[in-house]
Amino acid sequence: MFQNKYVRFLTFVVVNFLALGLGVLLMNNGPQTEWYKTLNQAP
Repeated sequence: MFQNKYVRFLTFVVVNFLALGLGVLLMNNGPQTEWYKTLNQAP
């Protein structure tokens, strides 16, 4: 039971980082629209 929690947590972390990596690959250089470029962003 104790080991199962670690396996589930590790699986969760791996899936999240893979999803972030996929998002980076799909976005290429990030958002390119004028709407996003003109938003007020935090300093």
